[in-house]
Amino acid sequence: MDLEKYNPLIAECQKLKNSGHTSEQLVVFLKEKGMIRTESLYILTQVLGIDGGAAKKLVFGHDVWKDKIQDDEEFHKNIDEALKELDSS
Repeated sequence: MDLEKYNPLIAECQKLKNSGHTSEQLVVFLKEKGMIRTESLYILTQVLGIDGGAAKKLVFGHDVWKDKIQDDEEFHKNIDEALKELDSS
């Protein structure tokens, strides 16, 4: 992965943080900019100086990602069901 491509967004987030934006507002900003969750995790670790676990909790726990989390849960449920069917055949 070419991490340098995130430098402009890291700089923009740093400016927002310095002007008083909260970490929660940065999560929303990154989603609005089209970042996926893993990209947001990386950017937030750089901007906020937090570890990956804290960034994951911040991103995955934010309401702005609630729709994606529901999609993921449905996807994993479908995989589990398909695996059970394979096991029983």
